[in-house]
Amino acid sequence: MSKATRGLVHVYTGDGKGKCVSADAYIFTASGLRQAADLATAAQAMRPRQFTPALLEVVSPLGNSVSTAIYNGGATDTVQLTTRFGYRLEGTPEHPVLSLSSEGPVWRSLLELQTGDYVAVARGQAAFGTTRRPLDKAYLTGLLIGDGHIRAQKRAWRLVLSSSDATCVQAWRSYLRSLDIEPVTRVSRPLDYRVDRKAPVQHIMEDLWLSPGRAESKAIDPRWLRCDSETLRALLQGLFDSDGSAGSLRGDVEFCTTSDELAQQVHLLLLSFGIIGRLYRRQTKSQNGRGLPSWRLQLRGAEARKVYERIGFRLHRKQERSQHLASKHNPNVDVIPHTWELLCHLPLSEAPAPRTSHKGPQPRYACQFMRRARIYRETGAFASYEKFSALLAHPAVVPSPEATALRNLVSMNCFWDRVKCLAPGQAQVYDFCVPDTQVFVANGIVCHNTTAALGLALRAAGHGWRTYIGQFMKGSPTGSRADYGELEAANMLGADELGRPRLTIERFGKSTFIHISAEETRYATVPQSLREAYASTFHGTCSATPEDARMAQEGLAAVRRAMLSGEYEIVVMDEINVTLYFKLLTVQDVLEVIDEKPPGVELVLTGRRVPEEILVRADYVTEMREVKHPYQEGIQARKGVEY
Repeated sequence: MSKATRGLVHVYTGDGKGKCVSADAYIFTASGLRQAADLATAAQAMRPRQFTPALLEVVSPLGNSVSTAIYNGGATDTVQLTTRFGYRLEGTPEHPVLSLSSEGPVWRSLLELQTGDYVAVARGQAAFGTTRRPLDKAYLTGLLIGDGHIRAQKRAWRLVLSSSDATCVQAWRSYLRSLDIEPVTRVSRPLDYRVDRKAPVQHIMEDLWLSPGRAESKAIDPRWLRCDSETLRALLQGLFDSDGSAGSLRGDVEFCTTSDELAQQVHLLLLSFGIIGRLYRRQTKSQNGRGLPSWRLQLRGAEARKVYERIGFRLHRKQERSQHLASKHNPNVDVIPHTWELLCHLPLSEAPAPRTSHKGPQPRYACQFMRRARIYRETGAFASYEKFSALLAHPAVVPSPEATALRNLVSMNCFWDRVKCLAPGQAQVYDFCVPDTQVFVANGIVCHNTTAALGLALRAAGHGWRTYIGQFMKGSPTGSRADYGELEAANMLGADELGRPRLTIERFGKSTFIHISAEETRYATVPQSLREAYASTFHGTCSATPEDARMAQEGLAAVRRAMLSGEYEIVVMDEINVTLYFKLLTVQDVLEVIDEKPPGVELVLTGRRVPEEILVRADYVTEMREVKHPYQEGIQARKGVEY
């Protein structure tokens, strides 16, 4: 019997619980930037703690994938992450983001991150929609968002563009002439070009997707964010012509606004064009001494050049400032952290290198490579993408899994940004089930979605298969942090034609965490700013109790019964690897279950710290990247499992 028909043993290493991001997070999709709350509303995912089927194409550094469901996590405690360049993400404490350590890429939960860690920011993902608007209207919308003012009250309707630039004024006048409207100007305010009547103001607002509001509440209408790249480029040109500046000395570009929402939208739109900017807050001064905080988006060096080339200004006086850009830019910003640690473990060739001199011993490729790489150990510097790629292309680097992993890291082309601060919060949260890659991008940061095992169950249910999930070390809910979303997935998948649930989930464990020692607890690594807020999450004994072991044994017995019952095509042992790590079960106990697996059953094991003995016995091993895949043995994609 071939492996394709007898069923495989899967191992998913990493987190096994559903995780969520805040409702206001912008998700990078093939239809543009979409806020999580808007996507949930469109899918009618209104009931907390429940999955709702919804097909959505998301983009990520691993390629486009289809999200099959949205999970409404309700209002819960969160962790707010801010990076050095101003990228922000709010999510549940267990929500994992892609981080780069000296060991390589790793998924770390928001609660595990430390100040100074590096997280992946996805750039150049082209998260654009397909809606096409006239470019002149898009440009004018950008001008009005930046230098315009809309007042919509019962007795006072007014739309004003304030500008001294002939290009901007001409765009405004041309548009109004097409509507048979002549703007009003006053002697006291000669730079204000106004429309005062209610009917034309309403028409312009509807046509250009504008909303009234104060300067600090300005934002780009969500409909614009679903437009194509050319339309969004014209919109950004209007914004930079109005609220942007170009330096006369070095050609640096800056965008300034008092609206937090608008600043974040521009920040993320530039990211879709592959442009990294530094967003920071600055307190402005006013005559009355109060003032409003302003948001500055700085683009320097190579990133400023990208703005001139990929976006551009329509105002000639600003566009010509690109001539002041230096020919060479600071290489210490866009780098691959931990360069030496990543390179020093590469297998190297001992083959002799061509001689450059007849004196001395025969040179070797490995020695040449180490001389170049050792510079990063001695100086503590990090290599740019260009230099890192050149090192990987050195003849000393032989084909190996380590070299392939580093080349994949380079091909992702992420910007590795340092964590600036972490703070506790509360928010409405949502998650997206992406069964294919388990990866999506929220607010520019690369995120992991719900458990891969649950994604497999969702896909299998679409073909009428039944799944059993035994969750180890998870007890009954005692609060929002213990209320895992997988339990609600069973309700979403419904029952088969015989009335049996397509997804059955049983829990075996207590509601508290188990720790081996005080030094190894996650609480010991939690930043000080979060310890007080989440101290109650990390209660429990410092070692497993006999009760924990008894419940784990019960869980293993229940999994064995489900696997041998003939009622389930997929059986999942959720967090079984962590159970082995805490010695609640032995590796031999789990290997015996694997040996008893009947033909036609897919057996899935999840959790971190998977023992080597289980990795050897598995057919299908998945971490952040593909580790082992049955396709390598000629097994084609199978209905209900891979698709």
